[in-house]
Amino acid sequence: MIRVGSMSLGAPHHAKIFAKNMNGKMRQYSFSFIEYQDEHWRKLNARDYDVVWFYGFFGNSDTFLLLLKEQNPKLKAVVMWVGSDILEYAMFATHKPQCKSCIVKNVDVHVTDGLNFIKELDSLGIQASFIPSIPVKTLEFKPLPEQFSVAAYVPGYRADFYNYPMIREVAVAMPDVEFHIFGGGNVLLTPDSPNVYYHGWVEGEEKEKWWQKNSAVLYLPKHGSLGVTAIEFLQMGRWAIRNTECPPHIFQCSSAHAIVDVLTELKTKKEGNVEGSEYYRREFTPEKQAEKVKQVLDRL
Repeated sequence: MIRVGSMSLGAPHHAKIFAKNMNGKMRQYSFSFIEYQDEHWRKLNARDYDVVWFYGFFGNSDTFLLLLKEQNPKLKAVVMWVGSDILEYAMFATHKPQCKSCIVKNVDVHVTDGLNFIKELDSLGIQASFIPSIPVKTLEFKPLPEQFSVAAYVPGYRADFYNYPMIREVAVAMPDVEFHIFGGGNVLLTPDSPNVYYHGWVEGEEKEKWWQKNSAVLYLPKHGSLGVTAIEFLQMGRWAIRNTECPPHIFQCSSAHAIVDVLTELKTKKEGNVEGSEYYRREFTPEKQAEKVKQVLDRL
């Protein structure tokens, strides 16, 4: 049995979901989540793993990986680039090009959960294949709510990065529509429009309840992949609006004006995003993800 440890210095929630979804999907591989906290990683024995799968390459990941490989020279490393980590790497590579290779020299395979990142990583000298991030479970299609309302994912501590000013501009332009803001971190957002509501982090049954109450979702990070939140809404038959190139059945808008136009059109629709739901319930599942993960691991 080949032992795979999934960990992240920047996105532990998704690293845990990844390990949970993959475990038991491949006969010769076992997956476990590695907690990155002082009391855990200091006790971590790299010889307990054959592969470490980094979910996002944040902070001092390269230094930590070097320490792991010193403990276990046979250890293989896979890095899934997810968004902000690419920006950090690009910034470092620009200002310290002589050190660029040292950051990734101990990485054996690169993957990314954003189709839009393949070319960007290639321009930085990194060859990566696509493996989607997926929800913790596949959600069922649900009819649209009677009242049209819009959800948006905006972690409070990264409001500008997730284009909250643009979202607020859309909300002000559509005073008859409720906008519900979700996201973790410190709640630094203060909704200053009567039709904007901030809920913070939600999960489990509460999350599904809120997703079902909204007809569409805005997922507008300045640099990001499709996003698990958007996939969940799409699986439930909701409409999704993104600001970058993305898979099918999603509206791509780069301005508040364009978003208002799309939402105004969506307000008239009585049926949900049936084709989108079928596509994302079929293509973004643990089984589909496991097929791609196995292809990567079998090459190591």
